Amino acid sequence: GIDTVINYEAPQKLEIYVHRVGRTARAGRAGVAVTLAAEPDRKVVKAAVKAGKAQGAKILSRVIEAGEADKWQDKVDEMEEEIEEINEEEKEERQLAQVEMQVRKGENLINHED
Repeated sequence: GIDTVINYEAPQKLEIYVHRVGRTARAGRAGVAVTLAAEPDRKVVKAAVKAGKAQGAKILSRVIEAGEADKWQDKVDEMEEEIEEINEEEKEERQLAQVEMQVRKGENLINHED
């Protein structure tokens, strides 16, 4: 399962936001959702906070100065190539797992043929 969801920008609809952050709470599990929101995101984030509190979620708010946010954005930008490589590796691993599963299915069909 997914333990943490990080929204680098808030979706424009509450339903989409709830779906995204809800990925951490599938099957009764707990998780963490972090949303980096700018002033234009205020409406949807405010609605999400209200909905979350109504469901008993623990919600914390932090204000980050623009200069500090810019510094971290630069760090994320520097990691873009590495992130793309990791995403590609994960994609290849998923494809390999699917192929291996198909091979096992084929072997099972052959081994259990009547």
